[in-house]
Amino acid sequence: MLLGWALPDTSFRIGLAALDTYQAQALSEVHLKWFSMIELEASPHLSHTLFNQLGHRIQQTEALLAIAGLRRVEDRLQQLLFLLKQEMGEPVPEGTRLSVRMTHQNLANAIGTSRVTVTKT
Repeated sequence: MLLGWALPDTSFRIGLAALDTYQAQALSEVHLKWFSMIELEASPHLSHTLFNQLGHRIQQTEALLAIAGLRRVEDRLQQLLFLLKQEMGEPVPEGTRLSVRMTHQNLANAIGTSRVTVTKT
């Protein structure tokens, strides 16, 4: 199940959950920087930034869980696309373009259905 995504200048931390079953997949080129707890404690600005991003990550996860709870595939897909538009949409003359390329399989995995169903929908 998709629990969220990281955009440029976004923190990414796996170890906050009790379960050790997370997996990260990059859909574009990424650069990671590791910060130790000592560095976080020594920098109020960095701590504040990470705290705000953690709050946003929780909101993302809640939105994705709400989408997963929708009964109809059409509703799940529509709500996922709306959330992606809000999070990573770039206005273009034709409408909105997502800043990350997602396949029908990526979308299907996010809403718990098959690629064929997403393609048909």
